[in-house]
Amino acid sequence: MNPFALSYAPESLTESVSLTLILGGAGCWLASMAGRGPAWRPVLAGSLILGTAAMVRPANLFALSAWILAVPAVCFARRPSARAWLSIAAALVSGSVLPMVPQYVNNVRHHGQHTPLVASRLAHDQQLWGIGNIKYATVLPSAPGLPSRADRPRVFYKNPFFAETRIDQEHPLSWYVDNPRAGATTLGLHVFNMLDQDLLFTNSRDLDPWYRIPLGVLNHALIALALLGGAMLAARARGEPRLGLAATALAAYVLAHVALHATTLVEMRFGLPLLLLAGPMAVAAVRELGARSAWRSRAVSVAFTALWIVGALMLSHWVRQQSSAIRAWEKGPEAFARRPQESALPLQTPPLRKGLDAERRRGPRQKKTERVPATDDPDSGGG
Repeated sequence: MNPFALSYAPESLTESVSLTLILGGAGCWLASMAGRGPAWRPVLAGSLILGTAAMVRPANLFALSAWILAVPAVCFARRPSARAWLSIAAALVSGSVLPMVPQYVNNVRHHGQHTPLVASRLAHDQQLWGIGNIKYATVLPSAPGLPSRADRPRVFYKNPFFAETRIDQEHPLSWYVDNPRAGATTLGLHVFNMLDQDLLFTNSRDLDPWYRIPLGVLNHALIALALLGGAMLAARARGEPRLGLAATALAAYVLAHVALHATTLVEMRFGLPLLLLAGPMAVAAVRELGARSAWRSRAVSVAFTALWIVGALMLSHWVRQQSSAIRAWEKGPEAFARRPQESALPLQTPPLRKGLDAERRRGPRQKKTERVPATDDPDSGGG
């Protein structure tokens, strides 16, 4: 019962569906590990599930990528026959591709783009926004004296390491190469900030809720214990092949997620797939420490967890101070109401792709289905 995942169950976003599909894919991988029945069946089921997850939310490609790496790892361990290898490969490819066919056809027909993903340059825009900002949130205040309309809901946590640097808007990732120190720090902050659930809810009513500190303690205790659980799993995996497979699959899952999200304008909800994994990893760490570890190991683990929580809360506070909206909120209703309008980054509109450009010229009829690059709206990515 992960509270961070459960908080998204009533939201009309893709997080709850995505986490459900990811859990289904994990179940199929465990069934493949068990080795009962034809080997291709759980592979086909998992591929269909995670291929669908990528269509529900394109960022779920990280889970599909981890699946594509984890399935061959199981096959190498089980050493199936050549015929079984072919059936597994066919199930993996067909199951992953089949859910993408309808959207691919739609994008070719209506946008002239040969991709099953978003037809606009959303990934490109996210990379640009992620350089100028280290986090994004949405506020819909309901307290007396505050604007109740969603006219200025955006909360940007500005990147102080972006100042006095230049960015190639057509090749945004080159900024990390041109500015290695600032780039490495920005990447690290992105990873931390998508795990730091400082506001808990996607559409926050309060930018400084009373439960922020207790929630932060729970949040970062979970992460610290999960890191300990991962270290224990890696140590035990050296002598147990099945645990080695599990460690490999989990590492692929985490690394794929971080690789996809670390350069984007992160939100708290982006870290949910990792927090979903952190729950059982933390429980495993507590059980291991309670059952087998000596008092010295327990003392070191407690000290590590306490230091992690304190350091994470201090860093979270610093990150929050990079947001002018949060600083204004802390000063009172009048200051918050007078705060200036924010944007992700003063971008030039990236050139449209050929199909989208032609579609724009046709007129307003296509606006119902058209998704075009936005210059300063992170919410354009949808749920």
